[in-house]
Amino acid sequence: MNSFEEIELYENNKRFLLVPRVVDENDGIYPTKTEYDSIVLVDRQSGEFSSLLVPENQRSTLFTNMKTMTRIFGIVGIVNLLSGSFLIVILDREFVFKVKGNEVFQLKKIQFIPFVPSAFRNQEESVKEREIAYIEMMNKVSSNSNSLHFNHSKVLVEEESFYFSYTCNLTVNFQDQLVKKAQGSNRHFFWNRHLSARLMTSNLPRYVLPMVRGYLEVADCTIHDKTFMFGIISRTSCRRAGTRYNCRGADLKGNVANFVETEHFIEYDGVFTSFRQIRGSIPLVWTQYANLKYTPEIKFLTDKQKQKQAFELHFSDVASSYPGPITALNLCKKKGQEKRLSDVYETFWKNTKFPTNAGVKYIHFDFHSECKNLNFEKLFELMNDLDDNFHSFKYFVERFGLSKDPETWQVQTGKTLTRSLSSTTLSAQTGRVVDNAKTSNNTLSLTHRVSKSVSMFDIQNSSNQDQNFSLNVNKINQAASNNFPERKMERTITNVFDLSDETNQDNNNFHMVNFEENDSKTMQKIAKEFYITDIDDNIRMKNINTNLNLPATSEAIFSPLSPRMTNDASLDPDRFEEILLQEQKGTFRVNCIDCCDRTNVVETYLSRRVLLEQLYAINIFYKKENSFLAYPRFESVFNNFWASNGDKVSLLYAGTQALMGDYTRTGQRSVQGLLNDGVNSAKRYLKNNFTDQQRQRGINLVLGLLDLQSEAEVQAFQTKDIVSELFLL
Repeated sequence: MNSFEEIELYENNKRFLLVPRVVDENDGIYPTKTEYDSIVLVDRQSGEFSSLLVPENQRSTLFTNMKTMTRIFGIVGIVNLLSGSFLIVILDREFVFKVKGNEVFQLKKIQFIPFVPSAFRNQEESVKEREIAYIEMMNKVSSNSNSLHFNHSKVLVEEESFYFSYTCNLTVNFQDQLVKKAQGSNRHFFWNRHLSARLMTSNLPRYVLPMVRGYLEVADCTIHDKTFMFGIISRTSCRRAGTRYNCRGADLKGNVANFVETEHFIEYDGVFTSFRQIRGSIPLVWTQYANLKYTPEIKFLTDKQKQKQAFELHFSDVASSYPGPITALNLCKKKGQEKRLSDVYETFWKNTKFPTNAGVKYIHFDFHSECKNLNFEKLFELMNDLDDNFHSFKYFVERFGLSKDPETWQVQTGKTLTRSLSSTTLSAQTGRVVDNAKTSNNTLSLTHRVSKSVSMFDIQNSSNQDQNFSLNVNKINQAASNNFPERKMERTITNVFDLSDETNQDNNNFHMVNFEENDSKTMQKIAKEFYITDIDDNIRMKNINTNLNLPATSEAIFSPLSPRMTNDASLDPDRFEEILLQEQKGTFRVNCIDCCDRTNVVETYLSRRVLLEQLYAINIFYKKENSFLAYPRFESVFNNFWASNGDKVSLLYAGTQALMGDYTRTGQRSVQGLLNDGVNSAKRYLKNNFTDQQRQRGINLVLGLLDLQSEAEVQAFQTKDIVSELFLL
């Protein structure tokens, strides 16, 4: 994946001109240049996209007839409204973190630009009001109501839940990115797929920017003086997306409501490991529409054949997406309406023949009954009952770079799969440097909003390299300080090759260099090369990402557009080849009635159990642990991440933060937590009954599921939402 990160959008009355900017590898002063081979011309009347080949002698006059230019950071897509098409572009994004060299951003601000401005202006007032309302569903209108560029997104930005990367397809989980070599996007989590359809059919893949909706958080943490990156990503499905009482159960294609794939992950010393689990509504066709009752009645589709179809299609899709056995944990009550729903679920499970290699184990754990009177010890018993599943499911591990610690990952036989470079621990690659020598046990620094980092290159090792080559690291640092006093080198360099034009590449034998005390020019050259990462692409190198402490003023010089700052194979085919060390071979599927509160608590327990194993396997723990009690600061990060994950998933589906969030954060219930649950329950009631219909329409509009010309849609705008205004919902 290699989407354009920076685009100049030129406009006049007849055309858009999309002009991508890419890294200029030959210029350290102006980091980007125009990519003339990839310019796209858009006819505003017909909406047709076409590539524009500009002869070199005409480039100076290319923009003469264009009226305005906007610097954008990508295209969300195109939406068709009443007056025609609108181009949705990214005006602002926020850097979140860097994983395996790939930068990840959160969508912060977008703009809607009409293809035909006159068509919008010339509408009848009633139609114009409807169109503005549609834009408001996705995008609040700015204070200047006369402007035809609408800013500040609602569904797309106000939720702060859309994430993307220019070099890594976030719609695909980390294991599939490597094991399945997934080139395309996962349709379950590609939220702007409908909006990007015209770009895809026009064969403009580098303008397509797949986005996920959900939760993402990372932190740099340190245990035993070993710093690693820990994070959680949740991807909500767009296949049956919606709000709580408007979207329940399954459709006839097997897609279920509130389907969420959650992965926790660790990046440490050239090794990346993750564990995924899924949640989703009970896979039967059932509804529970809001009717002012606190708990509306659950209704089933009476056609058993269609119910069987939906059930089997759901688990068939799960089995194809998540190979291996599935353990379905049902947390619903064993009484009332939830019991009736669970009984039907269990009946279909018993009467369905699952493939032998993808069997489904069903466990009904009545969360409220088992954990009544705050008896959460029952959850530990549940985890112990699942021991066999944990051992057989395992978790995903890959090597994406060289390891400094020979014991970072070892197989069962004890044979080490890593190569030792030095005894220094490599800092987690989230854009922030942690000095291990100065970091005490259990210290950490939250890095949800972190500074940029710069990729550097480590040359491919050879067997006799160490004995033929030596380099005084202090000289490199000294030369760097003399030439670049505002920068600090954070990595110990032990291996450097001659980067001059005379390098012998015919037989892949690199010329090694020994530096003498008086060879200051060569030292300055090497220092410069390592800082600006301006390296001849013909030299075979392996990409290792290393952080530099850069002042804010250096961000323009070290452009994140550089192919050398990614791990994308299409940009740097000779990078370190990712190696599969272990696959996850089974998946937990968890549900309660909403798949929010109880589900998030149990998923937290599942995640904790696996994470304890992972930290031991990659040699962060010196011995096997059964809790994080000895590491209170990391435990706080872990608990807060999962509580925030629960809040975000609940906000997107139920309209409020998750219940029992205090228990997830602190491990115990409190009076304040119980009061918060009461307030959130009341908010849910009001929102589910009075405002979720409009929110559902906004989601459907993004996904292309809203018929703007239908009679029901016209009538929806004739009803004033007085209740929501009264309660400020």
